[in-house]
Amino acid sequence: MSKVLIFAEFSHGQLKKGALELLSAARSAGLHATAVLLGTGAKAAAQQLGAWGVSEALVGDNASFDQYNPEILRPPLLRPSKTPALTSSWLHQR
Repeated sequence: MSKVLIFAEFSHGQLKKGALELLSAARSAGLHATAVLLGTGAKAAAQQLGAWGVSEALVGDNASFDQYNPEILRPPLLRPSKTPALTSSWLHQR
């Protein structure tokens, strides 16, 4: 099965429409989707992923990710085990 990594945007603990569209398209295409959620409220938003066929999520529920900054977001995606803000909640498998 082919895989896809989806950066799922959310607001106030709810997945945004664009994220839902990507997750739906991945499911329709038969792809194994891994979702990435970073920022305050990420854990709450991640609870919705199962309904969209996501079996794995990379979750960083931390305020340091609230402001978009590629220099902050890149390290967790490349080396999640070396990012202190993510060590306890980074990988959630359903």
